[in-house]
Formats: sequence, structure tokens, C-alpha cells
Amino acid sequence: MPTEAFAVNFTVKPATKFTEDFVAEIKRGGEDDVKLSVRNIFSQDSSGTPFPIGLDITAELKAEDKDKAIEKANGWVSGLLGIASFVSNVGIPPMRAETAYAISPEMEERDFMQFFYDLPLPTKSSGKLRTGLLVKFFGKLLDENTRYNDRIQRSIASYHKSIIQTNPVDQFVAIWFGLEALNQPLKEVTGAAGEVGRCRHCHHQYPVQTMSGVKQFTKNVNGDTLLYDKARKMRVVIMHSTEDISPLMGEIRELVVPLRVLLRKAVFSLLGFKYPSRKREKPVTNMIPFYTAIEGKIHGAKDVSVLRAGGKEPRLESVITSVKSKVKSDETITFIAKQEITNRLEPPATISVYANRMYGEEGKVSRASAQMS
Repeated sequence: MPTEAFAVNFTVKPATKFTEDFVAEIKRGGEDDVKLSVRNIFSQDSSGTPFPIGLDITAELKAEDKDKAIEKANGWVSGLLGIASFVSNVGIPPMRAETAYAISPEMEERDFMQFFYDLPLPTKSSGKLRTGLLVKFFGKLLDENTRYNDRIQRSIASYHKSIIQTNPVDQFVAIWFGLEALNQPLKEVTGAAGEVGRCRHCHHQYPVQTMSGVKQFTKNVNGDTLLYDKARKMRVVIMHSTEDISPLMGEIRELVVPLRVLLRKAVFSLLGFKYPSRKREKPVTNMIPFYTAIEGKIHGAKDVSVLRAGGKEPRLESVITSVKSKVKSDETITFIAKQEITNRLEPPATISVYANRMYGEEGKVSRASAQMS
């Protein structure tokens, strides 16, 4: 499939101040060449003194379309910020995609997309919590006589960490740590047999630390150990970097959901509670808010430099003037937003808008539309 060049712009706030603008041109050969540019974003205090508030990052690369360009750029910029965080020893929050547009030379019209966040839209609390169950649960964990208390609390903390992560690898690792914390208690309550190793020279047997408790509990719950076997192999791949993880991301995502269920069931079981029967096993993370993306075509910019006059990216201004919304009984939200869009490109460049995408947490947006003026 033919490719064209795109620029994808991200911002991250707050971050760490770069002492000077950063530019890296990665030459990997033809279609895989990438250029990364980073500059500081400044604001001013009441006396007019500038201070850094974040970073503006642009990735230039080739892709089949703007969606693929955003996906590829996300990987490169995430990696760059990870390295920046490591070198500076400063925590840097996740970045947000701002714009994506075609930058191949001499184009009559260019694909363009801009994202808009922090919309004045309703955010409904997710799910329901039976307070009585929470009282019993909390009481058990505060009871000094509760067996395996420390391990159970560690596993709950790991579960919570997994549920607020967005990267499948981070989710998997957190869940696995939670399961490891419960291995010894599960070994005791399931009666799982310990495993032994044997010296190949003198044939002396010795105990081997294994995950036999988790393995046996998985078999008791699921009827087999297939989930445990797959997860154990994936744990080796991730922890020991025995393979490239990128091609395995789909498989990791598929493992995360049943492993979360397994960890919850183990905690409920060890505390002596019946596992609640629920239709929804996939947790609601609430980490992805509602946001929109406007799609359009840029005209009158055969020379790409026109789009970057004054060192800025091409940009629209969008003001939401009214929102009609309704929260439904099935926990979804329907809304209609009216937007007014202002062209902020330098002449002679203009943008014609043809679509408005709406994003939100899976299962929360049932219908959405926007009127543009």
C-alpha cells in the first residue's frame, strides 16, 4: 500500500524542561525514516516571567493514512519520553495527540486531524458497589486474625494498579505480581504439591520455589491449567525479554481479562467470600475521557512551511456552545454537541472540515454527533 509523509504533534504537561530544542533524525531506510522534534512550552507568571509547563513533540514519518501515522508516532514519542524520564529522573505523564496532517511536498490538499480534550460533557460514575459487601471486606482486612492479610492486601494493591494502567504489558505485570503474592496461601488452601529439583550429578533432591498454588487454584476454578500455562510462558517472555514483545501485544491483551478474574476470585476465596456473579468481567477503568477529533482537508499549502509559520502547527479553534445529554439506565450516555470552529491557519492555507469523531470509554458512548458551524 502506498505511503505518504505525515507530521503528528503531541503535548505533555507537565514535563521536564529541555535546556535546548531537541531534534533526532532516525535513518532506518526509506519508509521507516523518522524525525522527532521537541521544544518547551512556556507560560508566564503575573510579572511576565516565563516558566516551562510542558513539551511540544512532533514526529514526522511515513504511513498509509493519518490513523496509521498516529499509531506509529505514538510508539516513537512514548519511547522518547520514556528515555527522557529515565535520563532526567523526572516523572513524565502520558502525552496527548494534538494534530496529524500530511506533509508530502506539492500536494493540492492534505489530510488533517485535530483532537480536542476536556470537553464539557457528563462523566457518569461507573458500576455499582454494594456498601454492605465493602463493610465486610474492609472489616476482614482490618482484622488481625485474618490469615494471609499482608499478602492479600498486596495483591489488592496490585489489582488496583493493573486497572488504572493503559498499557497491556503494565497491566499483565501488575496482575502477575498480585498472583505471586497469593501463591503461598493458595498452595496451602488447595493442598498443591510442592515441586522438587534433582542434581544431575549426585541426584540429590531439593525443593523448588514454584507457582504451584496459583496453578492448582486455576485448575480448581477453570477445570484445567491452560490459562496458567499461557500466562506463565508470557511472564517469562516479558520478565526475561526472551522475545520481541510487539508482536505479542494482542495475546497479552487477551490474557489480561481472565487473569484479572482469576486474581479477584483468589482474593474472595481466601477471605471466605462468595465470588459475586456478574455479567461484566472486564473492569471499567475510567481512564479514557470523552474527546473529539475533527477531520478535514488542508487547501492552499503546496509549500508545507506555510503551515508552520511562526514555529506553530496548523490548528483550529473549537468552542462547544451547547451540549444536550442523557444518561441511560444501561450506564451509557448519549449526547449532541454543537461546535463552532475557527480556522487558525496562516493564509493562503484553509481547512474544510468533513467529519467529527467522538471517543470515549468502551461501553459508555452509545451515540454521539456534532453540529459544526
